[in-house]
Amino acid sequence: MPPVDGFPFVYRDTVRFRDLDGMGHVNNAVFLTYMESARIAFLSSLGAGDNPQHSLILARMEVDFRSPIAFGEEVEVGVRPSRLGTKSSSWSTSFAPTAASRRGAGACSSAMTTREEQAWRSRRSGVAGWEVPTS
Repeated sequence: MPPVDGFPFVYRDTVRFRDLDGMGHVNNAVFLTYMESARIAFLSSLGAGDNPQHSLILARMEVDFRSPIAFGEEVEVGVRPSRLGTKSSSWSTSFAPTAASRRGAGACSSAMTTREEQAWRSRRSGVAGWEVPTS
């Protein structure tokens, strides 16, 4: 499967029946779960441990929905840090069904902060290799 364009890390999940709303497509709130799972998988891939979001607080989430995703489809979620600060970070996420004929289902930007600066510094050093702007 080709990766989500512009995202070197891609998380894949399959749409379950419980993910659907009354219209028969993925409920808007479930996209946030897909994005959280992708972010955890990304941080884990960098060696951030069993609970890579420990001490990280989701402060903001903005989602643009572009097209529906249906039951049984596989979803690709690309995730990457877009800004790494000393106490916070910003993330870019894009999600799409793997069916080649469908356009991207949406995009998300999020911001996280930390309550434990030392813990964030150790995670930040692992993420910094992704060459994102720092502040």
